[in-house]
Amino acid sequence: MKKIIFVNLFMLVLLLITYDSQAQLIVTAEIRPRLEYRNGYRIPIETSKDFALFVSQRTRLNLLYSSNFFNIGISVQDVRVWGDETLVSPTGVFGDPASLDLKEAWIEIPFSNKGLSVKMGRQFLSYDDERLLAKRNWNQLSIAYDAVLFSTIKSNWQLDICGSYNNSKEDIFASEYPFDRMKTLSFIYYKQRLDDHFNFSVITLASGYQKRNTQTIYMRGTYGLNIFFKEKHLEASGTGYYQNGKSQYGQGVNAFFLSAKAFYKFSKFKLGAGIDYISGQDTTNNNSSYHEKDHLFDILYGARHKYYGYMDYFSYIPSSTANAGLIDIYLKLSYTLSDKHNFGIDYHYLSLAHMIADPASAGSPTLQTLERALGSEVDISYQYTIRKDINVQAGFSFFLPTSTLEVMKQVNDLSGQLSHWAYVMVTVKPTLFSNEK
Repeated sequence: MKKIIFVNLFMLVLLLITYDSQAQLIVTAEIRPRLEYRNGYRIPIETSKDFALFVSQRTRLNLLYSSNFFNIGISVQDVRVWGDETLVSPTGVFGDPASLDLKEAWIEIPFSNKGLSVKMGRQFLSYDDERLLAKRNWNQLSIAYDAVLFSTIKSNWQLDICGSYNNSKEDIFASEYPFDRMKTLSFIYYKQRLDDHFNFSVITLASGYQKRNTQTIYMRGTYGLNIFFKEKHLEASGTGYYQNGKSQYGQGVNAFFLSAKAFYKFSKFKLGAGIDYISGQDTTNNNSSYHEKDHLFDILYGARHKYYGYMDYFSYIPSSTANAGLIDIYLKLSYTLSDKHNFGIDYHYLSLAHMIADPASAGSPTLQTLERALGSEVDISYQYTIRKDINVQAGFSFFLPTSTLEVMKQVNDLSGQLSHWAYVMVTVKPTLFSNEK
C-alpha cells in the first residue's frame, strides 16, 4: 500500500511539471551502509558478553519540486540491518514486512519575493549548532518533525515561528497521547548578523508532555542565546539556555545549559577546545525546597553523537548521569591533507555536574557519595571524499570508564578491558534526475 502511495505522489509531481513549464524537479538518492564493531559501545565491556559486528544501511529517495507558486519535498526512506529479514525458509531469505518510511513530506508556500514563506508537513529542523533541535543524522533513522514553520529570511537576519501538536490517531473525542512522546513543540527563533565577524541568535521554545489519563499538558519553557565569532583563523562561540515550567512528570523546573568553545586554524591544522555544562540534581543537597524542583536540563531533540563523545555513552542524559547532569571538557585536532582527505582526533574528559549518593550506602547513617569523574574518551576519525557524491568515513574510539560510570550503567561483571568501537561508512548521494535550469 505504501509503495502505491509513493508512486502516485511521484506521478502527481510529474503532472505538475507538465502543467507548469517553469517548474523544476530534482530527484536524488542516498545509500549509506555502515559496518560497526562494538565492544563497549554505550556500555562498558562485560565479561559475560561478546563483541557485536553488523552492517546497517540507510536508503533514501528524495524528490524536490519547485515552481513559482510553491515547493514540495518528499523523501522515502528504508533503514535495516543486513540479514534482518523475517520471511525465511530453509531454502532462502525472501524479505520482511515493508519498512518504508515517509521521512519528509512538506509543502512550502512563499507569500512574496520578500523572503516570507510557510512550510507545512514533515520536515527537518536544524538550528545553530543543533543543541536543541537537530536532524540527528548519524542515526540511520534521523529525526523529522511534523510542524508548520513560518519563516522570514533577509540579508542579515532571520525570524522563524514554528508550531506542532501531535496525536497518535484520528478520534471522535480527545484521546491520550503516549506519556513518553512529546505532545507539542513550538518555538520562536531570531538570528541577527551584526557584521563580518559577529552574529547572534535567540530562541524561545515551549515543549509539552501529556499527563497520564488526563488532557493536562505539562509545558517546559527553554530560553537561550547563542553568540558566534569568526575571522580568518579564529572561530569562537558561546551558548546559554535556561529552562522553567513543568517537567514530563509535572515537577517544577529550574535548569540551565552553558557551552563555550574556540577553534584556531593554522596551515592545514585546526585546533580547538571547549566545555559543555548540563545542570542536574544534587542529591547531597539537604534543602527540601531545592528538591521540589527538577534541575536536570533537557536537551530535547538536540544532537547527541557529535557531542559528549562518539561512543554515545551520554545519548540519554537522565539515566547516564542519574539525573546529576554532565560536564564535558574536550580538545579537538583536525588535519586536512587535501580536499579529499581529512583526519581528526578528539579527547573528552567527562564528569558529573553534581555529587550523587552511592547506592551501596543506602540505609547507612553516613551518606557516601561517588566521585564525579565518569571517564575519558578518545575518538579518531578519517574522511575520504572520492568525488562530490561519494564519501567514505572510518573511525576508532576507546573509552576508559571510572567506577562511577560503571554504577551509572549498572555493569557488574567488568572484564577489565578498554571499551572500544570502530566503524566504516560509505555514503553515496547521486542525482538521478534534474531539469534545473
